Amino acid sequence: METKNGRKKPTIELRYYELPEHEPALALLGPEWQRVYGTEPEDLHFHNLMEIGLCQWGEGTLIVDETRYIYHGG
Repeated sequence: METKNGRKKPTIELRYYELPEHEPALALLGPEWQRVYGTEPEDLHFHNLMEIGLCQWGEGTLIVDETRYIYHGG
C-alpha cells in the first residue's frame, strides 16, 4: 500500500499475548524484555492486551490517536 506521495506506509504489527487462565495480568519482566523503541519503522505495533511500560532511562514520545506524550527515564 502506498501514500499519495508514493512512499510506502509502515507495517503495523499485532503482538498477541496469551493471558494465563485465572490470572489478572501478564508480567513480562527481566532483561530479555528491555527494548529500545522508535529506531525502525517496524517498531510500530499494538497488543491484544493493555500494555503498561516503564521507561528506566532515556526519553521518547508515545503517540496515541495523534496525541503526543513525552516520557523520560525514571
